[in-house]
Amino acid sequence: MGDGILLVDEQGSILYENTAAHQMRELLEGTPGERQSIEALLRVPAQHVLGKEEVKDVLVQLVDKHGEAREYAVSASLLPLPLVPILSGSSR
Repeated sequence: MGDGILLVDEQGSILYENTAAHQMRELLEGTPGERQSIEALLRVPAQHVLGKEEVKDVLVQLVDKHGEAREYAVSASLLPLPLVPILSGSSR
């Protein structure tokens, strides 16, 4: 499985995910620790980054819905906002 990439907003809502990230989330669905797993993979790293803390290659160990233990290296960073608003439909 390749690198999972998620783009989340300040509230932790998923704005974008690639195929690998979607597959990782699917493996956690229906597990007894699903909520805690999602917190560890998404919301906690996002909160740390928003608090100006670096999140790079933090190891997170989870058990998927098949009972297999998996280890993920989680990194998170802020994306800079564009300085000029992007106008849709603009023909400049």
